[in-house]
Amino acid sequence: MEEETIPPPPPTYTLTASSISYSKQTSSAAAATSFISFLNPSSIITTTTNILNQVTFTAYPAEILAVVDPSSTGKSTLLDILAARTSPTADSLLLNTTPITNSSSSFRKLSAYLPQHDAFLPLLIVTETFAFSARLLSSTFTSSIAAVHSDILLSSFSFISN
Repeated sequence: MEEETIPPPPPTYTLTASSISYSKQTSSAAAATSFISFLNPSSIITTTTNILNQVTFTAYPAEILAVVDPSSTGKSTLLDILAARTSPTADSLLLNTTPITNSSSSFRKLSAYLPQHDAFLPLLIVTETFAFSARLLSSTFTSSIAAVHSDILLSSFSFISN
């Protein structure tokens, strides 16, 4: 009788953010475009806007974490930082005690990010958009493999029938 092997459990991850802050410097629009600011660059008024200030949380395995707040309070900025698309001004962002940086490809492989504004080419049909995305993900995708991959995705979304 064959012994049944139990597969090992999948790895679990804990995401911890400690004191994440993000600020942006903006210059006065009127001063930046005026002729006076061209002659005297020191006349441009620069202000610092705090978008995130000391955000701290921990996301545990098998937990759902919702980011909810009113409009223009930094939710998208926080998600950009978590997706390693933007660098925070001050932070401690850890995945299982390992720091996450913008160059952390391991975190990008474990997570998914859907930006607030899509980056799709508006003239492409759905199949072409999926094929284009597939080719961006891997240099080993040929046009025919990308087309098959697109058909599989579309059929799984019930856009086409087999």
